[in-house]
Amino acid sequence: MKRLLTWRSAAPGLVVLVLVATVAVGACAGSTASSPSPAASGAQQTTAYGVALEAAVQTLRIGIDSYYGDNGTYPTAVTQATVGTYINPWPNNPWTHQPIAQGTAVGDFTYTLTAAGFQLAGHKADGTDVVVP
Repeated sequence: MKRLLTWRSAAPGLVVLVLVATVAVGACAGSTASSPSPAASGAQQTTAYGVALEAAVQTLRIGIDSYYGDNGTYPTAVTQATVGTYINPWPNNPWTHQPIAQGTAVGDFTYTLTAAGFQLAGHKADGTDVVVP
């Protein structure tokens, strides 16, 4: 005759308690996983805005080069009116969230015609520039 092994607990209430505690901990862990992450620090935000400005300046450069390809000269100024048809969508100033503009404020750019072509510089919050020859 075969003997069946059976499990008997001396404390069935303890098993139930452990199961309830496990479910409760899992529920709490699940609720914190969906909570929003903390806000970015000032340094992280400044870095992200700097990267966004670099992308905006590169986009402007592509628009300027496209303008040159169609007209044989570089534009006298870089605005939505002069090169906007080559850039869609027009990039925003990361700090103001407004369309990027020619100027010296943080997040804006300067455009200068040179003997060799042009120089384009985006102005970061830390005082440095993103320069595109």
